[in-house]
Amino acid sequence: MRAIVIGSGVGGLSAAIRLAAMGLQVLVLEKLPGPGGRAFVHRAEGFTFDMGPTVITVPPMAKCTPQRRSTKWIMA
Repeated sequence: MRAIVIGSGVGGLSAAIRLAAMGLQVLVLEKLPGPGGRAFVHRAEGFTFDMGPTVITVPPMAKCTPQRRSTKWIMA
């Protein structure tokens, strides 16, 4: 049997691995030049751009960021 997974983000890669472990032949399709989805990193002209949720996945960064009085952080 065969399966097609659209998107190579964390969810797509996880699904592809599980399907392959079940014995299916898996094809992963991605529109970006590399895997990762929201965790993708774009490099251009010597600069690196994080395309994903860095602040969400690294809560200590939010705690050390200067805040204005009107700004509230909601941490889950």
